[in-house]
Amino acid sequence: MNRIKNLFILLSGLLLWTGCSDDKEVGGADIRPITLTPEQDAVTITRENAAQTALTLTWNDESRYAGKTAYTLELTLKDAPVAKVHKVGEIAANSHSFTGAELQELIVGEWGAEAGDPVILTARVAAVTGSESVNLSAVVQVGVTTYATLLPLTLSADPQTLILDEAQAAETAVAFAWSDANDYAADAIYRFSLGISGDETAVETADAAGMGKTYTVGALNELLTETWRQEPGRRITLEARVAAYVGGEQQAVSAISYVDVTPYGATPVFASLALFGDATPGGTDPVQAVAMTRSGNDSPEFTWKGALEAGNLRVLCNPDGTLGVDQFIASEADREIVSGRSETMTLTRASDPARNAYMWKIAQAGEYTVTVDTEQRTILFTLERRFYTSLAMVGPATPGDWAITEATPLTRSGRVFTWEGDLKVGTLRFACDPDGTWETDQYIASERDKPVVPGVSEELVLAAVSEPNRGDFMWKIGVPGTWAVSVDTGAGTVVFTLKRSLLENCTAMHMVGDAAPNGWDAGNMTPLASEGTTWKWSGHLNRGELKFVCNRTAGNDWGEYQLLATVVNDPVTPDAAVKPFACTPAADNKWDIRTPGNYEIAVDMQAQTVTFRLVRSDAEEIAYPSLGLIGGAAPQGWGFDYSQSTLLPEDGNRYYTWTGHLNEGSLNIMCDISDTAWGSPRLTALEPDTQVVPGEACGMHYKQDDNAWLIATPGRYTIRVDIHAMQVIFTLEQADE
Repeated sequence: MNRIKNLFILLSGLLLWTGCSDDKEVGGADIRPITLTPEQDAVTITRENAAQTALTLTWNDESRYAGKTAYTLELTLKDAPVAKVHKVGEIAANSHSFTGAELQELIVGEWGAEAGDPVILTARVAAVTGSESVNLSAVVQVGVTTYATLLPLTLSADPQTLILDEAQAAETAVAFAWSDANDYAADAIYRFSLGISGDETAVETADAAGMGKTYTVGALNELLTETWRQEPGRRITLEARVAAYVGGEQQAVSAISYVDVTPYGATPVFASLALFGDATPGGTDPVQAVAMTRSGNDSPEFTWKGALEAGNLRVLCNPDGTLGVDQFIASEADREIVSGRSETMTLTRASDPARNAYMWKIAQAGEYTVTVDTEQRTILFTLERRFYTSLAMVGPATPGDWAITEATPLTRSGRVFTWEGDLKVGTLRFACDPDGTWETDQYIASERDKPVVPGVSEELVLAAVSEPNRGDFMWKIGVPGTWAVSVDTGAGTVVFTLKRSLLENCTAMHMVGDAAPNGWDAGNMTPLASEGTTWKWSGHLNRGELKFVCNRTAGNDWGEYQLLATVVNDPVTPDAAVKPFACTPAADNKWDIRTPGNYEIAVDMQAQTVTFRLVRSDAEEIAYPSLGLIGGAAPQGWGFDYSQSTLLPEDGNRYYTWTGHLNEGSLNIMCDISDTAWGSPRLTALEPDTQVVPGEACGMHYKQDDNAWLIATPGRYTIRVDIHAMQVIFTLEQADE
């Protein structure tokens, strides 16, 4: 009897506890959320402000507790390889502050973070009654930047501007001196570097015996003109820096010190110049190099006007019919010119092989004016005219359709061609100097059926008559209406501007498909609400496809027209939410909802885009307290003991992380580790037997299948699950030996 009585009492207690577990008022307590707020979103600690208050955290708690309550504040270092936690307990007030020195010691001294590097702290506060935590705030973040523990070296140069004189070759040209206020564990060696500003190839580095470095006039001039091949008589900006090394490891370093130097030597004289290269009329024969015209007997300016083909060129100095002369070259290999933009020239000596590759690239053939200033070392390419005088549109979107004899002409103004009128849903391209046949060059799109985005400048691609398959590369008009077209043949761009869309006639919009609440039920489609020219909806979407129907009427469930995806099965994922749309009679493409959950949808009829914003995924909705690894790769294999394979939540149950050893084999992630049934919810790979690539994000399914991830390399891993974006990253920390 006693055993039966005890069992009855135990069951009665469990029923009483179960009935009260969700009640806000328990034993006279009224539990309400704690609101934690940092008074500073970002903190920068310096030596000067370290003694002052740097961070204050305050919280508002309107709860009524059953007993005497104090607060515990917890700080953690976000994204630390190993958990870093600091707790302050027995706080009676509703705020707590830290000085800069306290944060510096905590972050750098206790947690070992790199001094001077910005970090993110996370904070949360718990209400504690007795020894039990009875309420907990949400996590907040604060950025903190500590100060570097090493002081920079002080570097000076005397003088900072100098003109070298050959008569003073043995005298000191410049003296660099530095000081170091740091104390090191051993003697420091100072490494001094001097180089040309902006040129990583012209640098001299050497260890210095003392606290300074000097150059004589002769040594500095030789370094500039002979070693670094700089031109005499032109000012050169040098930059110097010194760093302290102890035991081979760099310690403190100085800021850059700049010195302007003008070396001496024979100054080149440019009596004549010529253009050379396959872009010029003379081609690659130096004997046929195209001579430029000097503006006057002593003028540094030379000009040339004529036709340049697509190709490369450089400038020969005092040409003699060979390539053994000084040359002006570009600042980099195949430097593509822009009409009207002044380019810097570099003088290269006859013995410098770099000139073979450092040329200007002419991408567009046409009539050019080329201007060279030998004193300022600049070259200017001005495109006077492209070789086409007229353009016309052709294609199903145009009034003339595919009839090349009825191609729609554009109006020319200089190098810009314009047109305005009605375009249909379909494709188009441009015929250059049209003659009523297909035997002309054309301007085409950069890809097949490239969707037109109104108001966005698009690249023109020139397709010659001889190029195959050029007809496939066209612009695709997705919305019928009145359009303005502007083609700039000088800049090589085209802009389509939608003046008035026929979509503005939409008075009702519905969505339909596997992903919609009512599926493919044509008589029960899901309506959207109008807000100006945007249609909106919020609610749950399933995994599957989706499209939109405009102006449904009695007897015409599929409406006047439909809004469709621009590609087949256009994937909608948390990181790809804004999509362009096309209008019927475009191909019946749908959007593919990959992550089921609660969404907000906005269809912008002017921008011609659909925005899918994932509010919360189905897997995120449950707010699982933890996740568990299972499978041949997991520590416990296929067993349900998750003591060594539990992923713990962070940042409000969006992310779950775990670090430990994985074996070679397959893996799933169980969502409810208290449920030992094989059919319990789990996270799985998108495809069967998905090979894990360490460091790369993998998509996930939820409650859909048992597709496994395959671990090929056993070792220590960190796993991070993003339950909102439905992604998991396996990071291999150390492979087994």
